[in-house]
Amino acid sequence: MKITEADKTRSKQLVKDYIKGHIMEYFERNSPLSIQGLEHTGSVYERLKMETSDEVDFMVVVKTAKPGRPGLRSDPGITVEQTGKPGYVHFRAREGSTLHSFTTPEELISPERFRDRWLHSLVSRAAKDFNKSSPSSDVSLHVRQHGPAVQLDITEKKTCTKLLSVDLVPSLETDAGEHFVPKPNKSLSTRHPDLVWRQSFSLAEKATLKKMDKDDHGCRHELFGIVKTLVQKEPTSLGALNSYHLKTAL
Repeated sequence: MKITEADKTRSKQLVKDYIKGHIMEYFERNSPLSIQGLEHTGSVYERLKMETSDEVDFMVVVKTAKPGRPGLRSDPGITVEQTGKPGYVHFRAREGSTLHSFTTPEELISPERFRDRWLHSLVSRAAKDFNKSSPSSDVSLHVRQHGPAVQLDITEKKTCTKLLSVDLVPSLETDAGEHFVPKPNKSLSTRHPDLVWRQSFSLAEKATLKKMDKDDHGCRHELFGIVKTLVQKEPTSLGALNSYHLKTAL
């Protein structure tokens, strides 16, 4: 079940060379928004990915501070509006805000516009730039939409084998350190349900998993990995539960 050290090393090198290397360097040169950084999320960084390290997840956290205003964490033109539904908010950006170009006529930041016009556009241009400027490279980069994420596939040219699939999810961080991602819930009985942002607990969950066995040197984390693998591989009575259900329960 465990990923081999060689597989882990290969995955880390691909991330270092092409994601933290080319993609993020391209962002620094061309993004109209400042990046707080990449947050490692998902099963690989929770040590719950089994067998192969063929996919990784990152949350791309955006700084909302205006350029030239050191020490000011949040853009004063942005306000967080509660929707009345726990875990869901609206972000309002007034004219002059760094994020106003992604708003609707109501001045609410559109999750879809933010993801497509900013992140997807930038990643696509970065991948195209790499493929064009590195014809002698052994790999090529390919971009596609994947739900709220932008998926970047690193593919070996010679064999057309996908070496690593990277999901990049954009995130807005509030003053309180809360992260919100573009996962609207159109079934919510609230105003503008297609413009809501959903709170992400990925970083808190990763921290909980990391320390869950610390006090008594237990094996809960390892047990979770085993149960998750069994559910994915065997048609058991737990088959209707996905890995997130299992994570929450355990």
